[in-house]
Amino acid sequence: MAALSGRRVLIMGASSGIGFAAAEAFARAGADVALVARGRAGLERAAEAARAYGVRAHVIVADLGTRTGAEAAVAAAVDALGGLDVLAWAAAAMIYGQFPDIDPADFDRTIDVTFGAAVDTIRAALPPLEASAGTIVVTGSIMAKVPLGAFSSYAAAKHALRGFLGSLRVELLERGSPVTISMVNPGAVDTPLWDHVASAYGTRPRNPPDLYAPEVMANALVACAIKPRAEITVGGEARVIELGFAFARPVADRVLMLANRYYATGRKPADDTGALWESADEGRASGGRHGRPSFWGVVRLGRRLLPPFGRARQPRRKLRQSAASSDEGSPMESTARVLVVASKTAATPALIEAVRERAARGPAAFTLLVPSSAHGLHQLVDPEDQGTSEAEATIELAVPLLEQAAGSRVEPMVGVAEPLAAIQDALNLHGFDEVIISTLPTRVSRWLKLDLPHKAAALGVPVTTVTAQGTQRIEAHA
Repeated sequence: MAALSGRRVLIMGASSGIGFAAAEAFARAGADVALVARGRAGLERAAEAARAYGVRAHVIVADLGTRTGAEAAVAAAVDALGGLDVLAWAAAAMIYGQFPDIDPADFDRTIDVTFGAAVDTIRAALPPLEASAGTIVVTGSIMAKVPLGAFSSYAAAKHALRGFLGSLRVELLERGSPVTISMVNPGAVDTPLWDHVASAYGTRPRNPPDLYAPEVMANALVACAIKPRAEITVGGEARVIELGFAFARPVADRVLMLANRYYATGRKPADDTGALWESADEGRASGGRHGRPSFWGVVRLGRRLLPPFGRARQPRRKLRQSAASSDEGSPMESTARVLVVASKTAATPALIEAVRERAARGPAAFTLLVPSSAHGLHQLVDPEDQGTSEAEATIELAVPLLEQAAGSRVEPMVGVAEPLAAIQDALNLHGFDEVIISTLPTRVSRWLKLDLPHKAAALGVPVTTVTAQGTQRIEAHA
């Protein structure tokens, strides 16, 4: 039996990032979920991913920046689920800029969503949680312990959240409440938040140099819901930063000053308000920046945090909902996860037709993986680029065309420059069922000269190769 079978879980901030990944992670553990965020489309995609495990998933659209919105969302979730066993908090907002440069309303909005909304949600959820002897699991941050220049409102909100949860934990112990509280503090995570950070300067901060996969943190929330612990930092690098700030000041302050200067080198344009006031409604966990696993997290919380995180390699349970079966009573066909690997040919007719044909054969969820550019004069002009701008431009062009062919959303992903390593990383992290590799014609294709399709098939998945000459399928082999 799954560890949380039949448990009722409310996930706040579920349309994107860690919250989106948490919807699938809790469903995989057997829980029924209620998903809350501002964007309906993103929530519907999260609910679809959760229902693939045979659980109930309810969508609740709400702006958590107001007390009435948070209270109404909790009430709707309790009503839909018939009670509440776990509250999982993953909502946050952020604005980038030095304190004097940030509009006071934007500063307050960050505090309201990241801290105030969590307080309002927990206040509303405590009565049903006490009735079920439930648990609260909260996504914190290393910025709950370590400050960072140009993110003062976010750091202040996370510090306040940690202080509030610590005080509430003591109060609950004092009065003998059965409710437990766990706080998971991750380092920088590969989520769409970095694409939608509001900025006081019109440019986004530079991306963090190292990022953890959002599925790591989602599974950490699940692990703490199963076995509560007061507080845990996930990520060895994040733990080193915490210890350095605690025991190596004022040197650590100087290091953080350098980090502030690093983020200030970003030059990509930012939205006027990012996702601060309006939902980005991404409907995906990853920001496409090659997030990695945390082996420190595995040591602390167990094998649940090991990749692959995707549902493709997980046992599927029989659906509890009657709608999951056809009129004749046969079980619903499972959705295959298909990794499409392409670079210069990502928007070509041959690949578009191959995706259309694969979608016609049966349910499939597609992800487009574009390896970053290994070379390019543009990197001399913009060292921040690291070869990703060409990949991002390719994705921007190709994804709408592939989505039209697939008849569904195509998730974007930028991988490392070496294509086989990029494929292996994607398989390890997300557990795809099959791979489609699109290449240039044989006489000019570097990937074919490297025998990429056969090497990819050796990773244990069937590979279809699409070139200008046609399509070839290679079965998986050891």
